[in-house]
Amino acid sequence: MRVGQVLEIALMSNASTGYQWEFTSDGAPVLARTTGPATPPPMDTQPPMPGAPSIARWWFRADKPGEATVRMVYRRSWETVPPVEVVEYDVIVR
Repeated sequence: MRVGQVLEIALMSNASTGYQWEFTSDGAPVLARTTGPATPPPMDTQPPMPGAPSIARWWFRADKPGEATVRMVYRRSWETVPPVEVVEYDVIVR
């Protein structure tokens, strides 16, 4: 990436199950979380269906040159078992 560019991460999620994505590393100070586009993407289902999976989205702006890691786990906050899914993105900003 170049300084000023925006990275979007989009992951499947289903809030009705109690699972949610949590950051264990957010890429700071090389990356900064930012808001998404002014026009959000359309819903995954038309009309939106209760209990259906959807896509969760986060945006990061490259603030300065360097290397960063964005790591997220998909888990239920009240459980003490390992997460059901882990994603990790290594980002280089030039």
